[in-house]
Amino acid sequence: MAKTKKTKADKAAKKTKPTKLPKHIAGVTIPKMLREEGGALVDLMRHPLVASIAAAGLAALSEAIRDSTKPKSAATPPPAGKAAVDLGQGAAILGTMIAARAIESLKKA
Repeated sequence: MAKTKKTKADKAAKKTKPTKLPKHIAGVTIPKMLREEGGALVDLMRHPLVASIAAAGLAALSEAIRDSTKPKSAATPPPAGKAAVDLGQGAAILGTMIAARAIESLKKA
């Protein structure tokens, strides 16, 4: 029985196996779905063009974080109008009535 020679295509197919990330990184458990997608991302980052784009993005992100000296406060919502308050009260009353009827029907059954 003769040995079969492996072609370059077979070797290339063997090398395309995705990178596996560890289950725990710095004491944090990484979910399986995220590990699989992260392995594909690591493989993608090995391309020189993608790596340089990602490096530029990380540099811009670190610059933005460094420049923001104080956290931005959330805008306070405007006060609700009378119509909105009335609508909320009506919905609460209606919900209470429906719940009471549902309880009555369950008690009869």
